[in-house]
Amino acid sequence: MTTYTGDGDRKAMFMALAKGERVQLTSGLADELLEELPPRFMYRTVRLIGGEAMYAAFGVGLGEAETPTVAVWKTRERGQSTYFAEQVSREGVAFNTPIPVRA
Repeated sequence: MTTYTGDGDRKAMFMALAKGERVQLTSGLADELLEELPPRFMYRTVRLIGGEAMYAAFGVGLGEAETPTVAVWKTRERGQSTYFAEQVSREGVAFNTPIPVRA
């Protein structure tokens, strides 16, 4: 998995996301995405394109309304935060319908 850090990486990052790949982001790039792209949701459990349920900090669109939604979340291990992004499945963006997390 490639870690994307900023402007020079954005085109490659958006291409990887459009193909359905999970990408790793720096905290700065995650913040920039939230600042620059209008959020489609905030703090919600979503179903990712691979079927996994994930509690995401926010989701943004890669373009107009019909384009895929990308969820961004972070994990924390040993005091270190790591940010990830992946496409949300079409069923996973029902904004007013919580998606149960399978145990």
